[in-house]
Amino acid sequence: TGFTGKLAVEHVLTRGYFPGRWAVCARNEAKARAVLAAVAEHTGVPAEALPAVEVADLVCTAPEDEEVLRAIVRKAEVVITTAGPFEKYGQALLKLCAAEGVSYADITGETDFVRAMITQCDAEARRT
Repeated sequence: TGFTGKLAVEHVLTRGYFPGRWAVCARNEAKARAVLAAVAEHTGVPAEALPAVEVADLVCTAPEDEEVLRAIVRKAEVVITTAGPFEKYGQALLKLCAAEGVSYADITGETDFVRAMITQCDAEARRT
């Protein structure tokens, strides 16, 4: 629901990159749906072309939070995230993607985060 996420959704919708099934994920479903509706109105994309909304928090403070996020990751072939700072919001998601064999991409420029995640997750990502 942030600025870059809105731009990414607008780009995907107007270019038709995912003609099949795709989804967005946010902590607040109502806010995510409002953002999608605004993007659809701005671009002229019909409401039926909007993606599904999944709800999860990227900061997993309890095992239940991690299981909710894991269930969403398991539905994906690729996860693309624009939610930073990635040191805070990217670690759990990237680790789950590595564990579940799901491709991960983000927009980070946080080199310390990138190095730490390569060190922690590369071997498992290659294995899965």
